[in-house]
Amino acid sequence: MIALPSDDKNKFKKYLVDFFHNAYGGTKLSSKDEIINFDFLKNYGFYVKLSYGQGTVSKIPWIIFVRMDTQEYKASYGVYVYCGIKRENGEIIVCIGESEDVIINYTAKNKVDEYNTKFNNVAFNYLNLNNDIEVIVDKIIENMQWFAKLPLNEIQDRNALSISNNKEIRNNGNEILSKKENQNPPLNQILYGPPGTGKTYHTIDKALEIISNEEKIQIPSEDDRVNRKKLFDEYVEKGQIVFTTFHQSYGYEEFIEGIKPRIDRENSKEVEYEIKDGIFKELCKKALDKKRKIINNEDISIDKNSKVWKISLGANASLRDECFEKNKICIGWNDIPKNKDERFLNLGSNNKNSIISFVDYMQIGDLVCVFNTSTTIKGIGVITSDVKYNEDEEYQTYREVSWISQDDEINILDLNSDKILVQKTVYELYRISPNDLLEKIKSSNLNEAKDNLNDLKIVEDNTKKNFIIIIDEINRGNVSKIFGELITLIEPSKRIGEKEELRARLPYSGEEFGVPKNVYIIGTMNTADRSITSLDTALRRRFEFIEMMPKPNLLYNIFVCKNVENPNKDEDYLGDDRKTEGDAEILQKILISINKRIEFLLDREKTIGHAFFISEAVKFDKNNWIKPGKYKEDWYVLSISKLKSIFQNKIIPLLQEYFYNDYALINAVLNDNGMIFEDKKDDKYLQKKNLYNVDNERNIYTIAPFDDEIWNDIKTYQAIYDDKITNKTKNENE
Repeated sequence: MIALPSDDKNKFKKYLVDFFHNAYGGTKLSSKDEIINFDFLKNYGFYVKLSYGQGTVSKIPWIIFVRMDTQEYKASYGVYVYCGIKRENGEIIVCIGESEDVIINYTAKNKVDEYNTKFNNVAFNYLNLNNDIEVIVDKIIENMQWFAKLPLNEIQDRNALSISNNKEIRNNGNEILSKKENQNPPLNQILYGPPGTGKTYHTIDKALEIISNEEKIQIPSEDDRVNRKKLFDEYVEKGQIVFTTFHQSYGYEEFIEGIKPRIDRENSKEVEYEIKDGIFKELCKKALDKKRKIINNEDISIDKNSKVWKISLGANASLRDECFEKNKICIGWNDIPKNKDERFLNLGSNNKNSIISFVDYMQIGDLVCVFNTSTTIKGIGVITSDVKYNEDEEYQTYREVSWISQDDEINILDLNSDKILVQKTVYELYRISPNDLLEKIKSSNLNEAKDNLNDLKIVEDNTKKNFIIIIDEINRGNVSKIFGELITLIEPSKRIGEKEELRARLPYSGEEFGVPKNVYIIGTMNTADRSITSLDTALRRRFEFIEMMPKPNLLYNIFVCKNVENPNKDEDYLGDDRKTEGDAEILQKILISINKRIEFLLDREKTIGHAFFISEAVKFDKNNWIKPGKYKEDWYVLSISKLKSIFQNKIIPLLQEYFYNDYALINAVLNDNGMIFEDKKDDKYLQKKNLYNVDNERNIYTIAPFDDEIWNDIKTYQAIYDDKITNKTKNENE
C-alpha cells in the first residue's frame, strides 16, 4: 500500500483543504505555487497537476495525481487519479479519470470503469468538508494504490503511441520511463541511481525490449519473472546478449582487442603471442555475420567462425589451372605432410607452418584465396573436405574446394589492412573476415563470381537481429582507456550503415573496425560510487542517462510478519490476523525516513533502494488469510529475521561506508532507534587517562550485538520513523 507517515498525511490533508477553499469560493487562477506543495508525493511515485481554469475561472477546478513512470501529463498519457469540485453545488468527486480533450484508447479502460463503478460511487460535498476530509484523503490514496499497480502499457493511448515520434525517455522526478511500443530504443543508455534501485535487474527487461523490437517475440509479463529470465538466458546462449562488469583493472585489451600469450601444447617451452578479440569486438563481428550454405551441400556452412587462408599454387599457372579444373587445392613436399617424419623436422619454419596449417588448421567451411601478386588474388573457394592424400600425384596432399571465383583478379589490400601478401605457401589472412570477402565479390563487376555466389544461400542474417552488451558498473572502469577510439564509433550517426559511417584502424590487428547499428549498449552506474557529473564528458554526450531512484511505493504490499519459514504453510501464522494494515506501512516509512535524512546530510545519490527489501520478501497466498477479500492485489511477507539480516548485513554496512564510520550521523539517520547506542563516559580506562580533557565533545558509539533481542523487536524498526516509539524506548531504558 501507499502508506503515508502521519506528517505527510497531515500535509496532504492541509494542501487539499487549501485547494478546495480556493476552488469553491475563490477567484484564483494561478496554481504554480500550490503544485510545489505536493512534491512530497514524488516519494510515493506520483506528481500533481491542478487547475482553477485558463483565462477564466473553471466551473470544475481539478487536481490530478499522475504516475511518475509516465510522461509529463499529456493526452497520450491521459489517465490518472482525479479529484474535482463543482463550484455550483460544492460536489467533490474522486475517481480514476482520463482526458476529455482527446478520446483515449487504452487497454485498461474496462478495468478502470469497473473499479470506478464499484469503489468510486460516492460523492462528497464541500459544505461537509471538515467531516469528510479524512475520508477524501483516504479515498485518493486508495485510488493511487490501485492505479499504481496497472501495467504502464495498459494506460497508454494506443492511437497516440502509433504516431508519436517524441523522445521516450525523460528523467522526470526520479523515474525511468517505459518506451513507446513503436519507437526504437536508444543505442547507448546508462541506468543510474543509488544502490538497490534495480538497475541490473532492469537490464534484463531492457535487453528483451530491444530484442523484441526486431524479432517480435512475446515477452512474459512482469509478474512472470521466471520465464522472463529464462527467455533472457536463451538469448545469452545464442550470443545475442553478452554481459561484462567494468573494474579498475579492466582495459582496452579485454574490451576491444589485445595481444595474448599462447603456449605451444607440443612444446610447452615455446610461447607464441596472438591478437585476441575482446568481448565487444566479438559481438560487433557477430552482429555483421551472415551464415551461408552451399546449395548442393548444405552440410557446409560459412559463418563468422570460418577462416580465410592464402595459398600459393605453384610458380606458374599450370597447377592453378589444374586445381580450378579439378575443384581442389594442394601442396607439395611429397609424402612429408602425411608422415611428418624426420624429414619434416629438418624443414624450415615457414615450410613446417604451411604444412601444419594445411593439414591441421584448415577446416571445412573456410575460404581459401589463391595468391596472384602482393596485393591481388586470383581465385576464391570454399573448402569442402578434410585433408586427403594421393600418392600417384606430384602434389600428394590436397583438399576439395568449391570455387566461387576463378582467374578473376581481385585486389584485397584494403581488406588486409594494407598488408601485402607474401610468398609463404599457406597462412591465415586473419585480418579478413569471410563476410567482408564475399561482400567485396558481391559489389564487384565480376559477373561469373557473382553468379557463383548464388550457389551460396544465406541461411542466417545477423544484420537483421539486435545484439546487446550489458556493462555493469560502467563507471568503475577507466572508460576513456577501455573504449579508446570507440568513443566516437558508438555514436548513432557513426554506426556502420549510416550516412556518416566511420571506421577506425585498430592498433594491434590493423583492422578497420566499426560498430554496427544493430549493437546496443546498456550500462549500469551506481551513483553512490561516483556521481554522474564526474564521468568523462565525451561518454556523457554519447549515452542517454535514465535515472532510477528508490521507489518506496513498491513496498506497499509487503507485510512484516513474525518469524516463520513459510507463511503459506505455517498453521499458527495462518490463524493470526495481526492487524496487517499497521505492519504493511513499516517498510515504506522506514525507506522514506532513512532516505530523507541521508539526502539532507549527504545527497540524493547516496540514498538506499527498495530492492534491499523486495528481494527478500516471500509471495503470500492471500486466500490463506482470514480476510482474503480485504486485499485486492497479491502481496508479500517479510519476516522479522530477514528484516534483521537486511539491516545487519546490508544497510548498516552501507551507512558505515557513506558516513565514514561517523556513528553519530548513522545513529541520527536511524533516529536513535537503539541499533547504535552511545557508550557511557564513566569507563575506567577513559577516566585513568584523563581523555575527557582532550575532547569533551567526543562520544563513543557501539553497534548493538547482533544477537541482542533489540533486533527482533518490531518497535526497533518502527522507531526509525516514529518519534513516539523512540522516546518511549529511551525512557524505558533510562
